[in-house]
Amino acid sequence: SPQQVVRLNVGGTIFGVAHSCLTQHPLSYFGMINLAQPGADGSYFVDRSPVVFDLVLAHLRGEAVSQSFRATERPRLEQLLADAR
Repeated sequence: SPQQVVRLNVGGTIFGVAHSCLTQHPLSYFGMINLAQPGADGSYFVDRSPVVFDLVLAHLRGEAVSQSFRATERPRLEQLLADAR
């Protein structure tokens, strides 16, 4: 259901995300989450760094991620770009 909260285990860190947020782009990685099986704890495992995952969530939530970076956050942006490849 759209109001359901999906538990994502991203590199060992749990994130709670609205199902509607994840599935807004049906053919994307997260848009197809309904096809995956959750783990024993009910979470879906994502083998990526939790350090940059908040930026992915910000993007999914419609926030302008690139405008929020300061020079000190450049390494996080580079890691995010590397993960996206």
